[in-house]
Amino acid sequence: MMPDRARLPNRRPCVTERIEVGQSVYEASIGFDHDMAAILADTSVAVSVALQHGVSAEAMALSVSRVPEALDGPPVRPASVIGAALDVVARYEREAAR
Repeated sequence: MMPDRARLPNRRPCVTERIEVGQSVYEASIGFDHDMAAILADTSVAVSVALQHGVSAEAMALSVSRVPEALDGPPVRPASVIGAALDVVARYEREAAR
C-alpha cells in the first residue's frame, strides 16, 4: 500500500535578494516552508538543550559541516545558518572566559 502524500503547491512564498560581494553579484532566495521552519525550530531546541547540559558551543561549532573560503582551500566557513550561529555563540563564550 502506498503512503498518502500531500502534493505541495507549485508556488510557495519566497524572497530573492541581489547580494554584492566584492566584484561578484549573487542572488539568494529564501523560501518560507513550514517543514523547514519545524526543522530549524527543532534544531534550536536541540542546541539549547545541549548548551544547558554543558556541551560548549565551541565543541558543537567544530562538529558541524564546513565549506572552504576558496575553491581548493580547507573547509573553514560554516555550511549552514546553524553553524554560523554556533560560531557566534562560541565567540561570546571565548570572550566571556577571558
